Amino acid sequence: MSSSFLPEQQNGPASAQLNGLVTPVVCYTKCMRNHASPFGRHNVDGCGEFMASGSDPMAALTCAACGCHRNYHLREITYEFYVLPPLPTVISLLNS
Repeated sequence: MSSSFLPEQQNGPASAQLNGLVTPVVCYTKCMRNHASPFGRHNVDGCGEFMASGSDPMAALTCAACGCHRNYHLREITYEFYVLPPLPTVISLLNS
């Protein structure tokens, strides 16, 4: 088997996520849907943030503010980094 088909080792936020040190947070912000495309122009509605219309699966993908599908909204991913406290050393355990 060729080595090109084997998965490569990841050295970034994705590999740290496996260790539980980094958590991606996805946020859908402003709507990018072009409402004037049939007329050859560019006009967006100004919706600033995606808000789900309801709790059922189909309504959860529709914005309550502008009525667009979630895919029209700009997807922003931020990463939350967690710093683990240092482990106690053997010497500090013996002194206590």
